[in-house]
Amino acid sequence: MRTVVAFPGAGIFAQQVALTLAERGALQAFLTTVAYLPRSSLDIVVQRLGGFFGGRLRGALMRRAIENVPAEFVRTRPLYEALRTIAQQAGVNAILTDRIWDKMARDFDAWVAEDYVDKAAAIYAYEYTAHETFSRAGKANVAKILDLPSLDSRAYQALLRAEKSRYPELRGRYDDYFEKKFPQRQARRDAERDMADVIVANSTLTMRSHVKAGADPAKFIVVPLAAPPLHRTRRRCSRSPAASPDMVWNLFAEKRRPHLS
Repeated sequence: MRTVVAFPGAGIFAQQVALTLAERGALQAFLTTVAYLPRSSLDIVVQRLGGFFGGRLRGALMRRAIENVPAEFVRTRPLYEALRTIAQQAGVNAILTDRIWDKMARDFDAWVAEDYVDKAAAIYAYEYTAHETFSRAGKANVAKILDLPSLDSRAYQALLRAEKSRYPELRGRYDDYFEKKFPQRQARRDAERDMADVIVANSTLTMRSHVKAGADPAKFIVVPLAAPPLHRTRRRCSRSPAASPDMVWNLFAEKRRPHLS
């Protein structure tokens, strides 16, 4: 199953998903915004700069390093993420930086939908950057796999509000802006969740928070981050719902087999 992995950052967890697929000959492309490739021509130039500036520059670039995915699979969409990073580093106010981030997320989603859905058998995407992608994938009968690497946003917001109620000094000058944005952004996340064929959560806690918020529990598979190989933990974690990446494809096949003939 040729799969496109689309993640707008450089998180190691997303890289490992892509690497697993590449090792199985099932990776179509790894899509991101900004990617720094160690041992590339640019990296050689930066290292030759040497000194304090060269070391500091390479350190900053390495935060966007794609080290685990073969370079031939990496595709980038850097403009808005580069602008967001510049704005953040320049100390631009949080509202403008957030607006650039939101534009980045939507632009990235539209790019994946327009240029890659029709080339793939499956799309593996992450929350808030999968709406247009999944809409198009549904029409093209392309598998839709959503990764949820954190708690449901409502659960997170409830925790945040409770702490700010206890400690008012935690409130920021832009809280009202983000509160107003929340319902619209949550609706986008909910739509992505509902369109997904399979949902991958990084823990049972994450899964339960999304199920409590309305997600279909039958869609979920739990794959913990940074877990050791399954055979090393079977005795100690025999009741755990944790699963190997291959189970994602098995679950998808069970749900969609009649539609894939």
